[in-house]
Amino acid sequence: MSPPLQVSIKQTYNHFRLLPNAKTMTLVALTGYGQETDKQRAFSAGFDEHLTKPVKIERLQAVLNRPR
Repeated sequence: MSPPLQVSIKQTYNHFRLLPNAKTMTLVALTGYGQETDKQRAFSAGFDEHLTKPVKIERLQAVLNRPR
């Protein structure tokens, strides 16, 4: 079981989706938690991608450069 977070992943998603340019944003959960359940939690919350630290810069750039 993951330790409790100060701010939930869903709260984070909801905050960013309220921003004016939210429809053009790619939201990436970048975390130290990489179990399948962690990934599913990020996708269920609405994130576009889940990456586990440490992430290679090329991977992050590829994700951020994908068309929305």
